[in-house]
Amino acid sequence: MDILQSIQFDKPLEDSRIDEYDFEFENTIVDPRRSFDVYKLLYKLFAQENFSPDTIVMHYCTYWKWFVMATWKNLLSISREDFLLLYPKQFLSAIYLSYDVMDDLLFVLYKKSYDDKDVASMYHTIRDTIFSTNFPCIGDISYTMISLAEDIKKISIVQDNIERASLLQSMEQKLFVVDKTFWEYNNKQKTEILLEIIEVISSFLNTENIKEVYENYITSYLDDHSDEGLDEIGQIDDIPITAIAEDSINDSQQITKISHPSYTTIRQQLEQEFSYDDMGMLEPLEDVLHRLSELAVQYSDPRIEELYYFDETVGEFKWNEELLGI
Repeated sequence: MDILQSIQFDKPLEDSRIDEYDFEFENTIVDPRRSFDVYKLLYKLFAQENFSPDTIVMHYCTYWKWFVMATWKNLLSISREDFLLLYPKQFLSAIYLSYDVMDDLLFVLYKKSYDDKDVASMYHTIRDTIFSTNFPCIGDISYTMISLAEDIKKISIVQDNIERASLLQSMEQKLFVVDKTFWEYNNKQKTEILLEIIEVISSFLNTENIKEVYENYITSYLDDHSDEGLDEIGQIDDIPITAIAEDSINDSQQITKISHPSYTTIRQQLEQEFSYDDMGMLEPLEDVLHRLSELAVQYSDPRIEELYYFDETVGEFKWNEELLGI
């Protein structure tokens, strides 16, 4: 069965087919040759409905779950714009699915930002969106919208233990309605997930300036991966040297900068390395996108990742004519 050809998005998936679809989608998402196809299709379907709460709730345990999984699988392949759009919408669901959403956020900021100012800009865009977003709290019959930031802010300032416990219990009841989350959690799992949600939101509440947190993360990341050559998402990690203290360089040392080829040259290199399919798209797509990520790191230029991008208006990948000067 080709799972991507059998989606009926206008109504909920029948309960009798959820296990079968879950198996097929999860296997497809882990397949590097098809993972991005899942992301593209589900993005298109939810975007057509403007990511409305009604649509998300209807497909929460099925297509929305698989969309979140496909997004997280392709965090380095999706565009900056899509990441800024989707992270605030999906991070709560990603926590349910056991992703480390704060670590993943910092990792993407490291990979996709242009400079320190851009890191701050991307972070604040996500932070402000989360604070202004109400999330669907799914009940047995309908759903209500809640502000996680406001609820957690109340919990953080309460001093009375009894009142705090009451607020935590109320929040847990909102977030874990029987059979309405991705699977049934036991009490220990519910507590762990609730505390993780509170920790993540509290981090956003308490971190106005991302600079120190980001720098600490980068230092830790480089230390952890200094001997590996591959990062945890599978991209080749040619760590660029962005700054070197002058007093640490001996007069006899020389620093050789890697010459940055033009975007047109990079396009020509990829067209020699890969081939176009019958639809006029470079293949295999996953390898093309990974190669662009490698070049972006090698030349310290995140815009290289945007050279070959998914154009939502036509539903296909194409070259970035603006960058190429066409």
